[in-house]
Amino acid sequence: MKAWGDPQARHELMGLLMGEAAAHGTTIVMSSHVVAELEDSCDHLLLVGGGRIRLAGEIDDLLAAHTRVTAPAGADLGPHEVVETRTTGRRLGALIRPAGPLPTDWRTGTPSLEALVLSYLRNPTAPALTPAPEPTEAAA
Repeated sequence: MKAWGDPQARHELMGLLMGEAAAHGTTIVMSSHVVAELEDSCDHLLLVGGGRIRLAGEIDDLLAAHTRVTAPAGADLGPHEVVETRTTGRRLGALIRPAGPLPTDWRTGTPSLEALVLSYLRNPTAPALTPAPEPTEAAA
């Protein structure tokens, strides 16, 4: 019998679960500290940190809502929502949720799911990103 810590056993189990979900239209809830496992098999992410929901939504939407930027140290990140910043020498690296156009001299890119998750976990004061509640119909 293979142990769950065995990479081959995890791969086989994930294949079995995904096959069953596709065949029967089943929703599977997974909990893992291994983000790489989730990135290839999940559509939706719910990140809980410090006892509260930090991120929730479709993974593609969450990644699209964030930008990794590299700019000169001391660059003004306002009006963007800042998830995490790090300054090294003359460069500033940040993960932001852009609130408008970014300066053309900044290098930009889409973060990986792991970088996104780690940024939120390293900065517990970062603004949470959760989907807006569905509108409800008024009682007649």
